[in-house]
Amino acid sequence: MKYISAGINHIALSLATTSHVLSWAAYLWIVFRPHAQRSVSTGPLGVAGNGAAERQVVVEHVTLIQVDGYLVLIPLFIPVLVTALALLFMLTRKKRRTANALVIWSLTAILLVFCGLGYYGFGILYLPAAITLPAAAVTFGTGRGLPRLLNTMSRSEA
Repeated sequence: MKYISAGINHIALSLATTSHVLSWAAYLWIVFRPHAQRSVSTGPLGVAGNGAAERQVVVEHVTLIQVDGYLVLIPLFIPVLVTALALLFMLTRKKRRTANALVIWSLTAILLVFCGLGYYGFGILYLPAAITLPAAAVTFGTGRGLPRLLNTMSRSEA
């Protein structure tokens, strides 16, 4: 169990990585999943029995980019960026640990606010990432005591 005392809280790191992967999954789901239908009528198909021209209606499924353009990608990328920054601050080992914990909690609050504001829209899809990031922040904050506890438990078992 020497790897536990390496200075990285592996539980917090795995939770932060999970949060980042979940935010990427939600982002890609939102961007590339067809979420709307668009009806396009083409030219006259033929003449109906009463003399009126019939038009062919084609229904196509469109993605968010096709509907709103590429600028919609910027606000949807915020949770991915927030979880990436939290993961980055967790990887900066023991230096400025208290400041890193404060930044991670601030990023967690930003992600929760984003999910709260977009709850009835796309924010709910980022909710799994917003649940795992506070869990990572809690385990990161207790990171000094957890490796000591696990080391003493492994010594007492041996």
